[in-house]
Amino acid sequence: MVNSRKSQVASQCKGSLLIVTDAFPPAFAPRMGALSCNLEKMGWDVTIVAEENKDVHYSMPHLPKKVYKYNYQSNLSAAQYYYKTFLNLITAHKTNFFWKKCYKEIKNDKFDLVLCSTFNEFPLNLSYKIAKKWNIPLVCDIRDLVEQFGPNFYSRNQLAHNALNRFFAQLIRKKRINARNKIIKKADAITTVSPWHQEYIRQLNNNVHLIYNGYANDMFCPAAIKSETFDIIYAGRLLDPQTQDPILLFQAIEELQLEKIRLVWYVDAISKEIIEKLLADYPTAKGISAIHSLVEADKVPTLLNQSSIVLVLTNKADNNGPKGIMTTKFFEAIGVEKPVLCVRSDQGCLAQVIQETNAGIAANSVEEVKSFITLKYKEWQEKGFTRQPILARHQFSRENQAKQFVEIFDTLLK
Repeated sequence: MVNSRKSQVASQCKGSLLIVTDAFPPAFAPRMGALSCNLEKMGWDVTIVAEENKDVHYSMPHLPKKVYKYNYQSNLSAAQYYYKTFLNLITAHKTNFFWKKCYKEIKNDKFDLVLCSTFNEFPLNLSYKIAKKWNIPLVCDIRDLVEQFGPNFYSRNQLAHNALNRFFAQLIRKKRINARNKIIKKADAITTVSPWHQEYIRQLNNNVHLIYNGYANDMFCPAAIKSETFDIIYAGRLLDPQTQDPILLFQAIEELQLEKIRLVWYVDAISKEIIEKLLADYPTAKGISAIHSLVEADKVPTLLNQSSIVLVLTNKADNNGPKGIMTTKFFEAIGVEKPVLCVRSDQGCLAQVIQETNAGIAANSVEEVKSFITLKYKEWQEKGFTRQPILARHQFSRENQAKQFVEIFDTLLK
């Protein structure tokens, strides 16, 4: 009887997938977290190898049981962190560290494919090494590219806090891009998150597929929740004003002078400092702002459903600024069918999808922001809540996203 049940389970298994990623829940990694859950529901056997991350704010139910995490740089002193960063400029130390750790756990397992999901160059080389060892296809999921943030991303972020010079920052940038591109060229298929990313990566690998980020359809569902105030809500992080610019909104608020309107922020400490500095020049916007700490992922759907407008922050796409950034917060707003106010419009991929889905507005001027807020304010006054009729909403569900990944897997396995 036991053998019969085992063979039945085996016959139902659609395939065995190893996901190697730089982050996994409870760190902020909704794309791979949701994908692994949905693949298991579809009959796939999923194993995770990930880097340990100190962030704990994205808990998800029903994650795969086979999750192997290893701590490489989390909770280190600044000196230790930068020593390891430098070490990896000249050696494959991190890849070798993870290979020794994970090989002990997975050496007797059988896999059909390796899926590597990453923002930087790690763990691409590790994933390629595993794929070669098992002689199976490698799919690389490129969630972000350094180039999307402009040429000074490293010098104005991770390294700037310790006054490391621009030369060292650019050296790291060049090294990581070269290491990343080397594996992208060798991968059997690439998935990525926006049309801009797809076209950029196509220069390196022609087999590149667009799979947008999305919303978890079991979490983000519309609910008509009446509210006493007209709340414009932002939940997430701010990188910097060059990448995410809320000034058009602040200027509009100063001119509108509406009653019962609030700006409600759920952000981390660094983002709070950025917002407070920007608000200093806008007394009305500052007066109606309420800034809270980040909340856990399972509380976000309720917050969004209580909102009257969901704020998405970006900036105009150009050579020195953001390009192709399709924030998860936009798709979550689609999931709950709330009107999206995107400022400033990227005049690119995000603005196009907002228009195509009727999700709201990607604003280029104060007048556009004022008109949109006024329109939604009247709707809130009449009904006590707002609701945005989204076109092709299911297209952006995580469930549909998983089906798109499986189509690529099936093609490679055939």
